[in-house]
Amino acid sequence: MHTARRIDMPSVLIYGQSDDLIEVDGEFEDEFDAYGCWRYLHFADGTVVRCGYDLVDEKGWDVSVVKSGTAIAEELEPELDDDEHYTDRLRLTGDILPVRCWSDPDGPTETDVEEWCERVDLTEFTSEQLLQVMRVLGVA
Repeated sequence: MHTARRIDMPSVLIYGQSDDLIEVDGEFEDEFDAYGCWRYLHFADGTVVRCGYDLVDEKGWDVSVVKSGTAIAEELEPELDDDEHYTDRLRLTGDILPVRCWSDPDGPTETDVEEWCERVDLTEFTSEQLLQVMRVLGVA
């Protein structure tokens, strides 16, 4: 499927790297761990992208839209490596900032919140930033 992209809108390419990383490259860059499990990228426009390695056909990365938002999703040809593994590639264009990575298509689970809290020094956040986090998590 090929769709014209608006140049003034943020655009990113989503793909897998190695057997454990989801890469987001383009207007902004990010990287998410996805070793041995599905991960769901939640974009601000409402689009949810499912990513996982060797969970469908044991041939590489599956990257697919599981919930459409307002962004334009463009499936690109998979990229092959030397071992006949591949990564699906997806270009997403629209009002997609910010992006969050969770283990569930519906948003953060209790485990996601616990893991996030273990990685973050909450004293580095302002009150307003903590309030925003609470709103994202649905507790404020």
